[in-house]
Order: sequence, then C-alpha cells, then structure tokens
Amino acid sequence: MDLVRQCLDLVADKGECFLPTVMIYQSRRSTEEKRNVIGPVTEAIADAYGLRRDQIQVYFHESDAESWGKDGVLQTDTEANSTA
Repeated sequence: MDLVRQCLDLVADKGECFLPTVMIYQSRRSTEEKRNVIGPVTEAIADAYGLRRDQIQVYFHESDAESWGKDGVLQTDTEANSTA
C-alpha cells in the first residue's frame, strides 16, 4: 500500500494523517544489529500510536567515528585513547 492510500485511510479512521518516521543516528552497526533493532522500534511506535507496522518508517543514519563526537572530542580520538 502506498503512503497516499495509508494517509487517506488514517484520515478516515482518525481524522488526520500521521505516518511516523523514526530516525536513528548512530555509529556504524552491522546489518544484523539493525535487524535486531528495527522490529522492536517499529512495534513500540505502532503500539503507542495505534498504527499498523507498515505505517512506520525507520531510517538509520550512520557516521564513522571521525564524523561525530561528544564532550568536544571526536569519537575516533576517544577510541584511540581508550585502546592506548
């Protein structure tokens, strides 16, 4: 079912179109790890909003360690210091 049809169904059922998109920002993970996450995340959102699983979109945005940081330090520098 396409998004337009889903939205029309929701308008008929709930009076509004609400198709959540979940964005997960993280360091690189394996495909298997993402498979382990996407189902429970989808289920939690669907349950919380009373939607079908096929109405939930989940995107993984992944960055290498040199492309993000915390507390003013690149993650790659943090990793280098923890292995030294």
